[in-house]
Parts: sequence; C-alpha cells; structure tokens
Amino acid sequence: MLRGSVIFDECGFLSDEMINVFGAFAIVNKSLKTGKDASGRSIDPIRQRTFATDIPNQKFYISSASSTDTKFYRLYRDFAKKQIMGDPDFVVLHIDCELNFAPTMRGELVTPLTTRATVDAEMRTNPEKARREYYCQFTTEAGTDAIIRRGVITRNEEVRKPILYNETGKQKFIIAYDPARQRDNSVVQVWEVYEIENKDGSIDLRAKIAAVFNLLDIGKKIKSPMQTPDQINYLRKLILDYNGGADNYDNILGIYIDAGAGGGGVMIADMLMQDWTDESGMTHRGLIDKEYSSDYVSKFPNAVNKLHLISPTAYKSIIFEAGIELINQDKVGFTATYDGKGYLTVFDVDEKVMNKAKNEITEKLKKQKLSDEEIKIRLQEELNNIESVKTKIIKLDWREELALQNIDALKEEVVNMVRKKRDSGKDGFDLSPEKANKLNDDRCYTMMLCAYGLMEERRKLIYQKPKIEPKSIMSNLPIRKGVRRSTF
Repeated sequence: MLRGSVIFDECGFLSDEMINVFGAFAIVNKSLKTGKDASGRSIDPIRQRTFATDIPNQKFYISSASSTDTKFYRLYRDFAKKQIMGDPDFVVLHIDCELNFAPTMRGELVTPLTTRATVDAEMRTNPEKARREYYCQFTTEAGTDAIIRRGVITRNEEVRKPILYNETGKQKFIIAYDPARQRDNSVVQVWEVYEIENKDGSIDLRAKIAAVFNLLDIGKKIKSPMQTPDQINYLRKLILDYNGGADNYDNILGIYIDAGAGGGGVMIADMLMQDWTDESGMTHRGLIDKEYSSDYVSKFPNAVNKLHLISPTAYKSIIFEAGIELINQDKVGFTATYDGKGYLTVFDVDEKVMNKAKNEITEKLKKQKLSDEEIKIRLQEELNNIESVKTKIIKLDWREELALQNIDALKEEVVNMVRKKRDSGKDGFDLSPEKANKLNDDRCYTMMLCAYGLMEERRKLIYQKPKIEPKSIMSNLPIRKGVRRSTF
C-alpha cells in the first residue's frame, strides 16, 4: 500500500472518521532504511546515519471555516496553539476575503477572483455561510439541542437545479407562504411531492425542496419593492407556474399561509378568494380555505378549496414536530451547497449503457448457478467498473441562483433551531440564544409548513388504503375435510 503526504481539500465538515482514516496514510517515517541499497549492499545502522534525512510526510488541511463542533475546528485550534508556542512542525494560515480583493502578481495588481459586491450580496442572503466562506469565521450551531443536525441534511443533499415550474405538467407541489408587511423576509417555499415504491410493494410519499423565494431579494433584482399587492401577484404567478395548466389547481396539493397577525396572512387570503385575470388576459378561479373562512364560501362559490390558513399560536408545535419527524426519517431532499459560480457540475449517467450491461451481466451470472444474493453482489461489483458516468455543466439564471442561495440560508436556520420544553406538553421552537439576533427563522417556518402539508398527504394515503373485509380473509383460508366454514 502506498503511503505519503495527505491533502484534505474542503474538509471543513468532513467527518472525524474520514479525517482519522485518511490521515493515517502519512504516519510512515520516510527516513527508515532497511534491506539493500542501489548497489545491492546490505544497509547497516552505521551507514544509515550517513544518509540524508528525507522530508517527512505532511498533512494539509485546506478549507473554509466550518462550525465549532467539527474535527476541522479542533485541529485548527490545536495547531494554532502549537504554532504560537514555536513548534516548527505546525503552521496555520488564516486568509480571509480582504486579501483576495487586491491580489498582485510580481508586485502589480491583477483582477480579483472575488469581488466585494459578491461578498456583500452573500452577507445579505446568508450571513452565516458568508462569514464562514469569506471571512474564515467559525460559527456555532445548536449542538445537541438542535432539532435537526447538519449531518441529516448533508446525507439528503443532491446536486441539482431548483425547480421553478411544473416541468412535466404532472408534478405535484406544496406551497408555503409567510408574508411580512414590512416588505422584507416574506418567504415562499415550494416542495415537490412524489411517490416511491417500498420493498413490500406499498407506496410512500416523499418530497424534495423545489425552491425558496425571499420576496425582498426578488424585489431588489427586479428593482421594484414587493408591497402586499405585489406579493399577492407574485404568489399567484408562482401558483400558475407550479400548477402547470391543470384544471382546478389539481397539481397544487395545498397552499399553506401563516395566519399570524404580524404578516397579514388572513387579509391576503381574503384577497385570493376572488377570481382574477393574469397578464395574458386569462381568468383564473380564486382560492379559499373553506374551514377557516366558512362565512365566505357562499360569497365565493367558484373559489377552489386549496388554501390552508395556519395559526402559529395553535399549530406551531404541531407543524414543527411534523417537520422534525419527516426530515430525520430522510423523507425530504435538499439541494447541495451552492458555490456561487453561476453553474452546476452534475453527473450524467448513460441509462441505455447501464441497462444493457445490467442485463448482459445478469444473464452471465445466472449461467454460473449462483445464489440470488451472490448474483446481486457480483452484479453491483461489475457495474461499478463500467464507465458510463459523465459530467455536464448546467448554467443557472438569476432566479435559480437566488433559489439555491435561499435553500442554503434555510439550512443555516434549521440547524440553529432548538426545542424549548414547556409544562403544557407542547414544546416551543426558536433559534438558539446566540443566533436569535443574527438569523431569521422565516425560511425554517415555511419549511415546517410544507412538512405539515406533506404529513397531511401521507395521512390521506394511509386512509385511502383498501380495507380487507373479514369475509375475504376467511375465503383465503384452506378448508380441511370434515370441517365446516363459518360465514359472516
């Protein structure tokens, strides 16, 4: 096995186990000489002292800052102490973005890779991530009190574009909206809900975060402040985009709106009840919550019952419990952390090549009279050796970039949310004390609204399962001779 220096790149959130395992490849003493030299003579201890000492193997840990509960931070802290004490075997370089703003080559200024405008935009959208990425400031998280750990999010991430409309016309979506009258922190979050088949043949409902929109960002980009009427118009446009032309908003499983007094959610719901006309002149039916707004059902008979007004006072504990359960059970997918390059590099698998190879390998293994388990293992081993995976570049427009940036900001809010025990039995959920004045929780709250909507859809699926009648059960039992079957 070859051993030598080890370079850990972007290892800020790398697990302790991976750092320890790969770091062990650098522990070999390169100055140790045994056996014979180049001339074939045996090497004795006296001759070894005359050989030049080889440069020892080294370990390089290169990354942006992470959080204070990571292995990378503990190494950073310990190595810095040893450097300050004068140990020549350790060096720590702390380089933030200020140095990048004025790079030089042979003493002459050159164009920087990162501009201050980019950093400022990141600081507005996701300050926690920006402080880590650009200013090398290690951030704290909720730790053991966190309702959702960062590792849970990481294992459910995938590199993909955000979904900004119904791409197939058949996708199903849940929309959550947390309005704000101050024209800031008004957040709309969208989840795509899809079915998967379990091993036992049953159907399971899962979701992935399609997009997160901060209407403050949208307003700045289009250079038009998003006041309440503008927010309603933008919400209607999003509903049409995600509905994909289906009648009666059939592709929208539910629109969940915060009914708290601060954001005016009830007033906004009132405005959504009436039929409306889009920019192209087409008329669309209104939307209503027939349970919450039962007094208005007769006044707006054409409105579709798709709205769900959620009172934070009565339902906050319930929706958060739903979100915690679903996310910790890996029922919700996230986009991978966005690096701000304006494009994504994704793996493109040639399905035709893989399917053809799979069939050919399976037939070959079956001829060897192997067990099903052995065939499964050998098949996977041979498929791993097939080069059918290529990379491709996907360019992003400004809406897609904003959506990815807001999903990253959502992650920061979620990992800093903590549970607060209450005597009433319904726990409270808030940002940790050290982050209460630094972060908002609007994205996290809309995520929990979507999670509550997904839980409701999963509950419907359970209720819709056909029940087996007692008579049909008895009809499947074997009959022994001389025994009469009872009937119901």
